[in-house]
Amino acid sequence: MERKFLTIITIATLAAVLLTSCQKTTTTTAATNTTLTTTAATTTTATTYTISALKYQLLAAYPDYFWCDPDLYPVAQPGVEQQNAIAQFATIMAN
Repeated sequence: MERKFLTIITIATLAAVLLTSCQKTTTTTAATNTTLTTTAATTTTATTYTISALKYQLLAAYPDYFWCDPDLYPVAQPGVEQQNAIAQFATIMAN
């Protein structure tokens, strides 16, 4: 009976070690645009992304994202889309 108990404890300990060694955590900080990937029992690597690259990654993660264009919805008004584009052009180019 004691041998069976030790075998179960050994298997449980081995399973716990294997499961924890496969865990992976990713942390992204918006202030520095740095993503840290830590894998247990290995190393930590840092990758720096631009804001635009992070936006593309976010859109890729949610491909069914729905967005309403405020220039066209709920009622489209002639010329509003052009005025808004001109007003936001500097911001778009800076990004």
